Amino acid sequence: MLTVPREDVVRLRQFYAAASHPRFFLPHLSMPDSRGGEIFHFATVTEEEAADLELPFLGVTHSPRGKQRGRDSWLWQRGYVNEIVDNPFSATLKARQLGVSWIHDGLILWDMCFFPGIDDLIYSIKEDDAIEQVNRVWDMWLSVPGWMKALLDLKVIKPYGDARPTSRIELEHPDDRLSTVTGMASTKKAGHSRVARRVLMDEGAHNEFAKEIWKAITPATADAGGNVGIVSTANGMGGIGEHFYKVYTGAGGVDYPNVRKIFLPWDYHPDRTQEWYDGLNLDTSDKAEQYPENEDEAFLLTGNPYFDMKAIAYYLREAAVEPLFAGEFTTFSNNFASARFDRAPQGEGGHPIEIYRRPEEGRKYAIGVDTATGDGEDFSVAAVIDLSDGAPCAELRMKDGGADFTRQLHFLGNYYRGPDRIPALIGVEDQGGYGKVVIAYLRDGHEGRKAYLNLYRHREYDDRKKKLKAKYGFPMNSATRPKVVAELKDWVNKRLFPFVTRTFAWECRTFTRQDTRPSPRAAEGNNDDVVMAWGIALELYSAYGEHAHSIKKKNTVAQERTAPKEDPRPVGAADPRR
Repeated sequence: MLTVPREDVVRLRQFYAAASHPRFFLPHLSMPDSRGGEIFHFATVTEEEAADLELPFLGVTHSPRGKQRGRDSWLWQRGYVNEIVDNPFSATLKARQLGVSWIHDGLILWDMCFFPGIDDLIYSIKEDDAIEQVNRVWDMWLSVPGWMKALLDLKVIKPYGDARPTSRIELEHPDDRLSTVTGMASTKKAGHSRVARRVLMDEGAHNEFAKEIWKAITPATADAGGNVGIVSTANGMGGIGEHFYKVYTGAGGVDYPNVRKIFLPWDYHPDRTQEWYDGLNLDTSDKAEQYPENEDEAFLLTGNPYFDMKAIAYYLREAAVEPLFAGEFTTFSNNFASARFDRAPQGEGGHPIEIYRRPEEGRKYAIGVDTATGDGEDFSVAAVIDLSDGAPCAELRMKDGGADFTRQLHFLGNYYRGPDRIPALIGVEDQGGYGKVVIAYLRDGHEGRKAYLNLYRHREYDDRKKKLKAKYGFPMNSATRPKVVAELKDWVNKRLFPFVTRTFAWECRTFTRQDTRPSPRAAEGNNDDVVMAWGIALELYSAYGEHAHSIKKKNTVAQERTAPKEDPRPVGAADPRR
């Protein structure tokens, strides 16, 4: 009877575990800390897994004196590795010196060891940075135990002999296929014609070509079933840092539905104490950027914000809310005039409607609408407000300013019906002609739908005795816009909203005073569609809401009397609450 030495059995179990998932591979590696020369390891297996595989458990608890918060061990690395592997696209906002790039380098080495014929890419700001990243992968390769290298049976093609690598490592598998990693300095065309299994964009917020590289590599990598990770400290919300800011804040939404955002604050380093943090010789802005406590402070605005940043931080942190559910209205193939609400699976992004508060019997609702062409970077946005207390109820956001957006808006308004089944009052911004298309589709009916029953008509501010205008829509002009943004500022800064949507809070951070008109508006490269939609919604609340200081409540009755006396029920929007 053939007897296999126990040591060989243990090694085989460890090898096959390492091949199955990188969290079981990384503990076999060791890396030199360039700051102090000490050797450090990855903590990516639990104590039970370590005991089962007979690996050293590296998630040992740390309790440095004076520690008041944060992680007590490096075991958070296990969850981080799982998130990177499970999500094809990820954006990591991190504090400095947490070893995050090392983890991505380790995942690249795992690819090279266990997947013949793959190519991985590392994009760094400068060529020297790219070479340093590739050399990290090489140092990890050198640390792979000899017995594991024997089982892998890989041949080093590059670098040659005893040399260290420059920008490329090539490992040849037994079937003669090469697995490679290439480090590249970022240029405008660096990502073109490149396909990879895994891509690391290091310090993406400081890379002036991050947008071009992301645009070039993500479609090809996605088609190949690959993985793209962009990792960075923050670098503001405009300029070079704008693309990373947009990817991170837009992760899971309409813009970047497949991106998983991950935040790693300064106290994920187990040896860091509150005393250490308080003693950093950095000003408030630099400390928030390099060693953030939370994701919103990491993007501190250095421009001239219109809203109070402390109020925005309050809404992002203390009054933060997530939507109850998301989805969109889907019409029936044999009846475009009726629709059902299809909820998205929990946690799935990319759906145009987010519901924050369900409609309630006896309440009235209004919808402010900011329209766009759908061709550029702007969105068409509809903001549903509760006329009883000013609470946000739902938000519709689409890169469309025509039929698709109007269809969703029509059924959303009928979903938020008030007493006597009157649909929500819709005020569409009428500026530059974009809103006229939406108004026409709502007013006249479209795709077999009946005319929408409750469209806003404006009354001049300076004379409340004037009649409602004959034409529908909210005029955004030099007379109305200052009042819209001023009242919105008052509500935000005084924290009168019980909560706000996440997209509204993020857009508020880049809504700034400008030297040219209109001012305030979105900072260069950013959007203010959500801000303006909620500004219009708040105007409707001011005029028709049931708050304590309601402005001429009788206007609500007058408005409703102007609506056509048709039965809205045949519109057929199904109630998502069922």
